[in-house]
Amino acid sequence: MAENFSVIRPLSARQYTPGCPLVVGSGQLVRLDGTGQSAAAVTLVNISDAPIAAARVRVRCLDSAGTELAGAERDFAGLSVSRGGRFGGDTPMSLPEGNFARYSVTVPQVTFADGTVWACPEDAVWGVLPGFTPLEKALTNPKALSRSRELLPGGKYAYAAPADLWYCTCGGLNHARDRVCYRCGRDRTFVADGASPARLTALLAAEAAERERIAAEEAARRREAREQARQEAAEKAAAKREAAALAAARRKEAARQKAEQKQAAKAKAAAAKEQAATEPSGEPSPKSGKKKLLVTGIAVLLLAAIAGGAVLLLGGRQSAADAQEPPTPGITILPTAQPAAPEAEAPDTGVYDEARVYVHPGENGRCLVDPELVLQYIPDATTSFFTDTRDLGDDIEPYLKNSFSFAALIRDGTGSGISGEGNAFDPAEDSGNLYCLLVFRYADSTPRLIGYYVGSPVPYDEDTWYFPVRLCDYDLTDLCARESNAFSAGKAALLEHYIAPEDAAGCGAVWYLQGFNTGRDPDMTRDDCQMYHLWQQLNSDDPSLYAREISRFSSATVNAGRWKCFLLLDKNYDLIGYTVLHNE
Repeated sequence: MAENFSVIRPLSARQYTPGCPLVVGSGQLVRLDGTGQSAAAVTLVNISDAPIAAARVRVRCLDSAGTELAGAERDFAGLSVSRGGRFGGDTPMSLPEGNFARYSVTVPQVTFADGTVWACPEDAVWGVLPGFTPLEKALTNPKALSRSRELLPGGKYAYAAPADLWYCTCGGLNHARDRVCYRCGRDRTFVADGASPARLTALLAAEAAERERIAAEEAARRREAREQARQEAAEKAAAKREAAALAAARRKEAARQKAEQKQAAKAKAAAAKEQAATEPSGEPSPKSGKKKLLVTGIAVLLLAAIAGGAVLLLGGRQSAADAQEPPTPGITILPTAQPAAPEAEAPDTGVYDEARVYVHPGENGRCLVDPELVLQYIPDATTSFFTDTRDLGDDIEPYLKNSFSFAALIRDGTGSGISGEGNAFDPAEDSGNLYCLLVFRYADSTPRLIGYYVGSPVPYDEDTWYFPVRLCDYDLTDLCARESNAFSAGKAALLEHYIAPEDAAGCGAVWYLQGFNTGRDPDMTRDDCQMYHLWQQLNSDDPSLYAREISRFSSATVNAGRWKCFLLLDKNYDLIGYTVLHNE
């Protein structure tokens, strides 16, 4: 029967000796309300698998040196306490009167429901078990705490293994022999890995090492792919040079043979003429010859007059030899004569359709190629993009993905139209450079590439050049979707490590990639046009095609009122960090 009492002070909790089926859960020194006598209210917890029917509990009264001065025992009988069950806390044990420094609780004997008895060894040492530590207190590393939450949903306490016991994260107290927690059923090893500070630290380190290994393997794979791409590009370039040299040699040989044949024909004609002049018989007299020559001349003049009248009647159309002007925009008839500049030939257009875009120098001597010009020659187009470029290979896709127009599609989506951009070149100085012209059509919310040319301007006459645009029909929707998904998954990695511009040259960088002059928003993560441009160059098959030597970084420029982002790369073209230049 429960007794009324008032608490004087707490006693040491969690007292235990290895092998005991009971743990002293808590204890209090109390004063009984009826008699005023001192007593101990002790709560005991069954940690054995078998139900407990009876238990003998002893309270030892000690001095400051730990010497027992007095004590009291009590037998708890008629019990039926299963594992995890508690008893004794509401029935205090009367204690002898005296001024005692401290108290110790032991369990001399326990009787189980099947009649078996556990007796405490005489040399048993009773100690105090550590309390359960909340995970938030034990795991001070936020990453470790987050990982523990992932591994052990609902976990509350850190793992511990005092004496012959182990503490589960759910609050269950288990014996060392228990493979799983009696309370929640979790495996001990799994709990130890997910709720032990030391093991979690080791687990995180192992996972980090694995990520580094995978990243290193991926970097090595990318370097190998880049090297293979460079070798293939070098082989293709060598093959092109060899083919060009062979073609040039063939043309030179054909020209030589043609010149020899022409010279031989002239010599033959001269010899025949000389022979005819020396033959005495059958020739007309000089007078007769002059008469025939006069008649022939009159006939020629009459024919010329008739032809002149015909020209006037037809509106003065020029002869083929005079038809040197490029066609008027919108007219599909091509010039009848298309002379090439010395030592230059128009590129082979194969069997595909093409449209020529003609350009003339302006007052400043530069040729402007912009959407307005391109639309005059390709009326089906919506806009175009023109810029100088490096040699990115034979496939048009790298040139497309490297353009501002495609980057704007990634930023704005395919439902918002397509942007164009023009540029100018100086034919006196830059006509031999490599340029990229992309022609787009946007209709029914679908962006399409309908023409492209990569190469140098082709001379037409002394002040006219043209670009033979290869016509095509390429729906960009799927490519935009693939690139947008991949970019969204990987763009955060671009901005993980900031490096101040003044530290760029000394951070170990050997190369750098530069973005567009589009930066206005102070939050650079929102400039997806520039970020995609950098991301696609870094993740291309060969970043070396876009990279610049770090020694050139000091001369990098930014448009007024803009900022530009740069990616800094090591010697293997792997990302070190990023920096930003501002031009306020």
